[in-house]
Amino acid sequence: NCVSVLPPQPGQFMPSVWSDEYALGEVAADHLLGRGCRRFLIAAVSHGINYLPYYQCLEGFLRRVTAARLHECDIRCLWSDLPEECASPELLFSRRRIDFADCDALLALTDDYAIRCMAALAKRGVKVPGQLAVVGIDGTRAGANATPPLTSVAHDHTAMAKAAFDILRRRRQAEHITVKPILIERESTAINRTEATQH
Repeated sequence: NCVSVLPPQPGQFMPSVWSDEYALGEVAADHLLGRGCRRFLIAAVSHGINYLPYYQCLEGFLRRVTAARLHECDIRCLWSDLPEECASPELLFSRRRIDFADCDALLALTDDYAIRCMAALAKRGVKVPGQLAVVGIDGTRAGANATPPLTSVAHDHTAMAKAAFDILRRRRQAEHITVKPILIERESTAINRTEATQH
């Protein structure tokens, strides 16, 4: 017996346990909206890969922010598949002439790029999280060691493994379980007391 970790297809007999890519973006949006962020910058570099989960995560984020129906909400997406911009957020920011005074949150579609973004922001004197909250996607170990430690949204692999084991133990066929992603909240989106009173 086996369990698929991909979204089930119509008529699929094999059981599956999977994590919704759209929900990754939704969880990130909920966290930033709850923090009071309203002016979003999305660093959506594709590294030259037409990777469907990137689009789904981005759509989930946009869908959630739009559904909030907030006044004075702004979203700017920096999409690029140029190798040099995928390697260097500083180059991406410079070419797009980003004024970080007009932003209060940045979402990067991978932890790796979020960490690079924070390094580029530090060189520009932009304080994270004081001036800009930063969220990544993946939940990698590198995020915990970043400066500052990176808030990230990740697939809940532990819950997925438990669900898959339960399906195999009960020998269930054609059962499909969706596991919600988890928020790993760290310092890159922290709100200090001074900042909170200003809001």
